[in-house]
Amino acid sequence: MKIKKLAAPLLMAAAVSFAVACGGSTDTSMIDQVVSEKEAEAGVEATPTPEIFDTVAEPTKEPEPEPVKEADPSVDYDLTVMGKDMVYATVFQMMNDPAEYEGKTFKISGIYDEMYLKETDTTYHFAVIADALACCSQGLEFLWDDETKEYPEIGDSVVFKGVFETYKEAGDESIYCHLVRCS
Repeated sequence: MKIKKLAAPLLMAAAVSFAVACGGSTDTSMIDQVVSEKEAEAGVEATPTPEIFDTVAEPTKEPEPEPVKEADPSVDYDLTVMGKDMVYATVFQMMNDPAEYEGKTFKISGIYDEMYLKETDTTYHFAVIADALACCSQGLEFLWDDETKEYPEIGDSVVFKGVFETYKEAGDESIYCHLVRCS
């Protein structure tokens, strides 16, 4: 609403300036009066300077399209080539309907993190996968195929392939998801 109030006096000032510039008259008191009235109506305090009208916007170049990434043919779902919205939607579906993805292979990229739970005496390793706005990140647990392989440092970027699997912890009826045999 405030933009509309500001735009009207600016457009009026521009129109009057262009009309007077072609008229040959040097009397600007009438212009100043009209501009002042419009500014007062709109609650605007500053008069636009003539330099505003002297600038010409440079045409913008169209951004180069990003090359299309080829999906890894060795996996069922390659999240590394999907847009952030699709990645988020796919991971969300994996968590909500894990039976649909059981046994499927995935290629994932994210930020490495880990968490130790005293109750299970287990360190859980996961990739944090951000959505397009980075507001609704999700973590996907994973296990290396080789138990001797070291996990990255917390905060490092990771890319890996693995098989989606569900499991239950002893004494807990909840179903958990993770990628196993990751490389």
